[in-house]
Amino acid sequence: MTELNENHKRTLLIIFRHVDSLLSEIENIACENTAHSPFNEYIADMTPAQKNVVLDHIRHVREVMCRILAEKGVVIEGPSIKTSHSIRTKIYFADMAFERLKPKHMRGYGDLTDKAHLELDNIVTELQGLLKQIYFRF
Repeated sequence: MTELNENHKRTLLIIFRHVDSLLSEIENIACENTAHSPFNEYIADMTPAQKNVVLDHIRHVREVMCRILAEKGVVIEGPSIKTSHSIRTKIYFADMAFERLKPKHMRGYGDLTDKAHLELDNIVTELQGLLKQIYFRF
């Protein structure tokens, strides 16, 4: 069957999961799923044919990874993280990022006038309030 011990198998699965995550990012970039964002970093320069080739190759890489795991007797357990939990966690991290815009943190980048202090407080309050609206939908 295989000469790999349990540590080797676990590492193989961990690396394959990481690669799968990278492949998912590539799929999102190729499919321009982030195009709706004003902060999008990508210029859509791929033809539909090129996108299809990329997506086909990604499918093939995943098929081969699954075949290798099966050959090595490594079981891929089903999903274990709820979507709602993952979304809440990402909202929490976004909230922490906005927290870094508060005047007490921004002072490290230079002195703040009273007006700048108030502006930053208002920005953070508005953005964190919007995140809370998403968070409490779950």
